[in-house]
Amino acid sequence: MGAAEDYHVLNGLYIFAALARLAYSVVLLKLGYGLLALLCAQFAVIGIVWLLDHLYMKWRYPQLSFRPRWFGWKEAKPLAKFSGAVFLGHVAGLLNNDTDKVIAGIMLGPAAVAIYQVGYKLYDLARTLFANSVSVIMPTAAALSAKGDQDKLNQMLCQVSSVMVGIMAAVYFPLILYGGEFINLWVGPKFADSAKVLIWLSFAILLGAHVRVFGSILWGLGDWKANVYPSIIAAFFNVIFSVLFCLKWGIIGIAAATTLVAFGGYTWWTFYAMRKFGVKPWDFFGRAWIGSLLGMAVGASLSELIALTFPYMDFWRWLYRCVAFEVGFWPFMLLFGLTPQTRTQFGYALLGLILPKFSVARRQENL
Repeated sequence: MGAAEDYHVLNGLYIFAALARLAYSVVLLKLGYGLLALLCAQFAVIGIVWLLDHLYMKWRYPQLSFRPRWFGWKEAKPLAKFSGAVFLGHVAGLLNNDTDKVIAGIMLGPAAVAIYQVGYKLYDLARTLFANSVSVIMPTAAALSAKGDQDKLNQMLCQVSSVMVGIMAAVYFPLILYGGEFINLWVGPKFADSAKVLIWLSFAILLGAHVRVFGSILWGLGDWKANVYPSIIAAFFNVIFSVLFCLKWGIIGIAAATTLVAFGGYTWWTFYAMRKFGVKPWDFFGRAWIGSLLGMAVGASLSELIALTFPYMDFWRWLYRCVAFEVGFWPFMLLFGLTPQTRTQFGYALLGLILPKFSVARRQENL
């Protein structure tokens, strides 16, 4: 479906899967079911998504089918090479994301897996929303590279990176600041270590927010080695450090090891992007992080006012605090975190939403 560029359907399926995971996690844990029930529900959701994907492709492209007599190694070799790289990339991603729970189960027992899974689930629900949505820029990156338009490619990298920093900061900063409160309301104080796991994992993904789209651009350029090899190396070191940190600090050490390895990988990709594309650190990630940190400071201050207004802890208090954070965060992110081109485009889009005639006039000017 990604190759057919039906990204709206693909992203819809992944959003459905993320919301379904959230729903069955809350319901099953509230009803007292354990890890086995969560795994069975996860397999059921995966099967439903695969079936919907298959049915859509059959409906959208009825002529699409596999013909063995069409197969020729000369034509299939480049496709097989690229597909093999994609497969290895997915394996490395699974090893980076899922070996932690295996290590926790082997070294600390099933109870530790449940504690880790609660924090990981909240982190992963947000992560899956971004996991495939950034792939929409892959065809654009390939087209710009084929034209040799390096300036527009660099501009796109900086623009999309700044937007991703803002979006991911708006999601993961509240999880870092208020995730513990939500976990306490959800499953009780006995899962206090789950909040620490959530904080470490949220830091792990936030550190690489600016390179979140870089992988899709590399796929679009055909530079799969820069995607796959570092991911495999990171998966290897993640296992080693997770085991060592687990021996010293238990389940929190596993999450801390993931953050440490992620920081190393993201640092390498950052320097590789700056060397390959010649982008400046300020344009690539500096401006976006300054805007997000300013927004976080203001949003957290507004959230504390809500906490003083509603002293009793409940779900609504937590929700109001998150809303207050977003209200304070986004103005500063938009003003100071986005590139000038993105800010201008956002302003035109906002004016077009408020004044439909302005939007029509803009489209006529572009024609």
